[in-house]
Amino acid sequence: GYTLLTSTNVPISNKVLKAYPIFTMAIALPFCIEPHKFGEQQWGVHSDNVQVTYELKQTGFTLLTKAIYLLLLGFNIEPTKALGYSNIPTLAGMIMTNYITKEVQQLDMSSMVQKVFFVLRLFFLWTLAF
Repeated sequence: GYTLLTSTNVPISNKVLKAYPIFTMAIALPFCIEPHKFGEQQWGVHSDNVQVTYELKQTGFTLLTKAIYLLLLGFNIEPTKALGYSNIPTLAGMIMTNYITKEVQQLDMSSMVQKVFFVLRLFFLWTLAF
């Protein structure tokens, strides 16, 4: 994928392959922002309980992380920096589910484990991107 995104031998390949992460981002954002509406209306998943809503959000943030990584590679950002920057949606997802919508507490997940993973992601972001 990286070779095709940055290839100079096939001039159209990087333009065509940049459309894939943009399409993936367009699919991922509704999962992150409004999993009830997008999950029920578009995919037929009834998100009337907290576990399903949480999983739909995490799916969206995972897709968004991968899409940002590929998009940054397509714009010739150094791979380690792209990997660091791609952790930003994951951090946003952890902040959203821990502190804004509080789904983690509703599912009785350990807050200590969440904090450890948050610090690890922040460390990866800091060391790789900056």
